[in-house]
Order: sequence, then C-alpha cells, then structure tokens
Amino acid sequence: MLSVVIMALVGLSIYQFVELNVRAVLLSTETASREMEMHGLIAILQSQMNTMQPTQRGALSGQSHIFNNAASDEMTWLAEAGNGLLTKDATGEYNVTLMLRPAKDGSSGNRLELGLSREPTTEAAAAADSTATATQPTAPESWVHLMDNVAAVEIRYFDSQLNDWVQKWTDRTRHPVLLRIRIWRSSEDNPFEAVLTVPLSKLPG
Repeated sequence: MLSVVIMALVGLSIYQFVELNVRAVLLSTETASREMEMHGLIAILQSQMNTMQPTQRGALSGQSHIFNNAASDEMTWLAEAGNGLLTKDATGEYNVTLMLRPAKDGSSGNRLELGLSREPTTEAAAAADSTATATQPTAPESWVHLMDNVAAVEIRYFDSQLNDWVQKWTDRTRHPVLLRIRIWRSSEDNPFEAVLTVPLSKLPG
C-alpha cells in the first residue's frame, strides 16, 4: 500500500511538472508569435513612410478617436500602388488609412481588427473607370487585413516646431519628423510601442 501511494505521488509530481513546462512553452510561443506579428506590421508601415513623395503636399494626416473608451486613432497617407501597398497589378496613387474596424469574420462580441483601407485618388479612380469592363468593375475601396484582436491603437506625431508629440496632424505644408504607434491587444496588457521616422523635410510653400 505504501509503495502504491509513493508511486502515485511521484506520478502526480511528474504530471504537474510536464504540464507546467508545456504551458510555459505554449505561452512563450504565443508571445514570440505576437512579437513577430507586431514587428512585421511596423516594417510595413516604415516602408510606406520611406516611399512617400517628399514634395507631395498633404501626403500625411492623422486624427485621434475614442471608441468604447479606448484609443482608435487613424492615419492616412498617399502611396503608390505596388507590392509595398500589398497590391499586385494595380496602378496609380491611393489614399491609405491605417484604422480599426469591427471584425467581419462572423464572430460575436466587440472584436476589432487592424488593417488598411485603400481608396484610389481621384485621378487613379478616373483612369480605372476608363479601362473597366462589365466583367471587371472597379472597386473604389478595398480592405487589407493586418492583425486580429486589437483593443486600441494610439498614434502620435512629433512636431519639430513645438518639440512635442501631438494627437493629430492636419498641416498640409510639412510632415512630422517621427510617428509613435502604440498597440494594445487587450485592455489589460501593456502596449507594444514603436517609433517610425518620416524622412521628409519642410515642403515648399
């Protein structure tokens, strides 16, 4: 009887040890996956900032919003079509907005997804309309999904004249020097934070 009890205790200890290690591995894998997802997102955004035209007036703007008591900021910029904009055969110029929207995967609740809303500029839309056919209609706006389960997004713009971060950017004659993006996957988590450079000087008046 004593031997059976000892073996049961040893077996239970081994089971608890294995279970604890499996949970630790799963948590580490999930954390690493989220980190990679965040770094991939930042790499996409930085590449977009790097390709902005330095003399384009009003090429970047941003607004601060609150949704369900959480930050839901949006940032819009002008970008050329191509792989960097996650398009393949499109041409022309797009107004691209980084934003949150309710998930449309059929799930319940208030889940939000982060993505890019792409809309052709007036000139690009006109060119597309002129080449569209009945079987290939033009889509005025498209959505690129970037990340699931995002609770909040905060975007700040560094104003070199004020030497401070501001909540929105509406100045069409110049661009911020830096962008600071904070992303919360849940309201309880600490945010992921990244600072992007905008390699543009003051635009001509």
